[in-house]
Amino acid sequence: MDETGNYAYYFEALGRGERQGARDSRSEHFATKDIEEALVRETVQNSLDARAGREPVRVRFALHNVSTASIPGFDSYVSALRSSVDQGAGTLEGAQPLHAALERTERAIVPVLYVHDFGTTGLRGNESDPTSGLSSLTNSSGVSSASDGRGGSFGIGAAVGVLASRLRAVAYLTRKFDGDGSTIYASWTHLAGHVDSEGVERHARGIFTDLREQNRLVYPRFREDGFGPFHQRDEPGTSVIVLDYRGADDDPTLEKLRQAALQSFWAAILKGDLILEGAHDDGEWTVDSSNLDEHLSKDSLLAEKTLPFRRALDEEPVTTVIDTLGEVRLHIKALDEGDLPTAHTRPLYTTTMRKPRMRIATWANRSIPRPYAAVLSCTTDEGNEFLRQMEGPSHDDWTNRGAPGQSAVLRNIKELLKQSLRSRFSYETSDAVAVPGLSEDLPDTVPFDDDSPLPLPEDKGVAGHESWERQSPERESNADPSKPVERLLPVPVPDGNGGRGDDPGDLDPVREQKPGSGESSKPRTRTGRGGPASGQVSVRTFSGPGDEWIEVRLRTGSDTATTTGVRFFGLDGADRDMPLTLLNAVDAEGRALATEGNLLKEVVIAPGSSTRLQVRFLETGKARIEARTDAA
Repeated sequence: MDETGNYAYYFEALGRGERQGARDSRSEHFATKDIEEALVRETVQNSLDARAGREPVRVRFALHNVSTASIPGFDSYVSALRSSVDQGAGTLEGAQPLHAALERTERAIVPVLYVHDFGTTGLRGNESDPTSGLSSLTNSSGVSSASDGRGGSFGIGAAVGVLASRLRAVAYLTRKFDGDGSTIYASWTHLAGHVDSEGVERHARGIFTDLREQNRLVYPRFREDGFGPFHQRDEPGTSVIVLDYRGADDDPTLEKLRQAALQSFWAAILKGDLILEGAHDDGEWTVDSSNLDEHLSKDSLLAEKTLPFRRALDEEPVTTVIDTLGEVRLHIKALDEGDLPTAHTRPLYTTTMRKPRMRIATWANRSIPRPYAAVLSCTTDEGNEFLRQMEGPSHDDWTNRGAPGQSAVLRNIKELLKQSLRSRFSYETSDAVAVPGLSEDLPDTVPFDDDSPLPLPEDKGVAGHESWERQSPERESNADPSKPVERLLPVPVPDGNGGRGDDPGDLDPVREQKPGSGESSKPRTRTGRGGPASGQVSVRTFSGPGDEWIEVRLRTGSDTATTTGVRFFGLDGADRDMPLTLLNAVDAEGRALATEGNLLKEVVIAPGSSTRLQVRFLETGKARIEARTDAA
């Protein structure tokens, strides 16, 4: 095969088209994820979607050094890259990786990450079919290859390979399950719009193809003789090749890839659908159903964040049938039963998954006081396809994307979660207690929604959330003053991670408030307004989304000191209350205050001033404050 004369990276002439910069907009969908997580989730999910039979899919990560001179089409790539940098790319947004890539081309050897899969169909179709998996990975954007199970829901997952490459180039080897036994080599790169040596303005995307073909893409096929440094595949399947893998220096033994894969695909491994392997200069590792628990237990992060969900699958499931989805299962495990290597005082909430058994999202129901981990799964064919259409390009949530039936499915799933969790933990609530005399201090009514589970970013943390406080509202002028009325108003309550989520764009940054350190310099949300009437106590809470502590302010209209107790309750979404457990309470100087259960005892309020306290809860529930006064 004349690989040097006929094949090269081809960049389409711009003509009257739109000029392209260095930034590939598709990569923005993965900007908030670690590169290992993004790469693993896209590649392994594609492999599971392309499973050929009943045998497990085997995915093997391998890190090897490759000579840059041996990479097919490398000269044409370097020429286009140099033009991209020299002709203004330095002034374009996102151009810094191009400069770094050009420096890397001076190296004789670069690390290359291979992600081989076995027991799959390979990439079906051909490069001329825009709906095929082969085309979706190399020459499509916004095109689904659902029939092939490759390329992601929007053809966007292919961008992860370029994102993981310091050369901004990715290649593929594929051998079709029903093909002629040959191996196809495909590759593409995203640089920046540039002018070639003949003065023709070109697009940013280059595709490795036979230059003799003027009107179509043709990828090389080969057998035993290999192609450049790449060998023929011995069996059907696909190999993703990340040229100059950017994670090689920090993760030479591929432990970060192993950890990321276990966080997302532990259930597929447990079921026997997936086997993971890693090969590097210092050895190899394998994870399958027989040693999964060992791998989860010996890694501190996995033991804390992933093993509890694995143990949840040992619990008897709640099973129901939801229209459009079919059978849905929910496994719930209490985390305070002492049978896990890591102690948990806070819930890990519910992780969701569909047929490939990849973790999709984590949903929180914060009205449940006990620490728990739950797994909700739908593995029917019809449910898998329906839920797949509810996922975004990064496959990390189920949302209503406007298609018929999606809103109803979400409601049904969340109702199943809410009712099953309450039933599992024998959820009981106390009666609401109204506090006469606070009506002058409270705002008007605000809308109230129930405590349906909220979608969360990954399991590294939970973003700040909105909770509810119940107090007596302002009365109508003709209302009976002996009958207190209750309204609801929002009170942000931080979670156990200090309100810090994965995506900082979801939150306004707020400096962490420490006990006794005074107010944050950032805006804080408060409840209540005005001053108390004589002989009465007003209660306000202040909390920024980055705070672990909640500030409580008490004022009295009395001209003498007042002693009061303060009780904290969680709202369950059904106009009822549940006591919250106080972990700590301190005064403005950081001195510890006496607590018992949900009661903050004997707080002294000086006359004519506001007394400031800070409290922290065991539960990450929804807060209500009841003030009970007792004259000093």
